[in-house]
Amino acid sequence: MEPFDTARRHLAEVGETYAEHAGFALRAAGQCFVAGMGLVLHAVVPGWCVRTGSRRISRLHDDMRRREAGDR
Repeated sequence: MEPFDTARRHLAEVGETYAEHAGFALRAAGQCFVAGMGLVLHAVVPGWCVRTGSRRISRLHDDMRRREAGDR
């Protein structure tokens, strides 16, 4: 039962339901995927997706900091 206990504690710590937490985690994963694909394209052709990766990562970082501060 340890993984479930850990999950319950974590959800309580962040003040979210499972659905809220899963939704944010999946959106964050999507942002990481888009950033990663942009970076792959940029590696192949440096003129493509010049700011895609860094812009997406910066936005995700800002979102996470706001959530840490309790501004959901």
